[in-house]
Amino acid sequence: MRRHGSGTYVARKDVHHETSNLTGLAEVLRKQGKEVVSQVLAFEVMPAPPAIASLLRIKIDERIYFSRRVRYVDGKPLMLGG
Repeated sequence: MRRHGSGTYVARKDVHHETSNLTGLAEVLRKQGKEVVSQVLAFEVMPAPPAIASLLRIKIDERIYFSRRVRYVDGKPLMLGG
């Protein structure tokens, strides 16, 4: 929305999002008849590096879980998570 001589403003829009029924990606895909498989590539306990510790608001070197996995949908890789 623009107002002459006073810059540009973002018009407010009410957004409604149903949060009482959160559904994971795998569940949504399975309901669509897809086969969903996860393959764990790595799983370990490790000291939190400074950047991760900051994001998690924990002490540097505090023990954290690290995992990396590939998610397949109908036999094809969909995403790599870690």
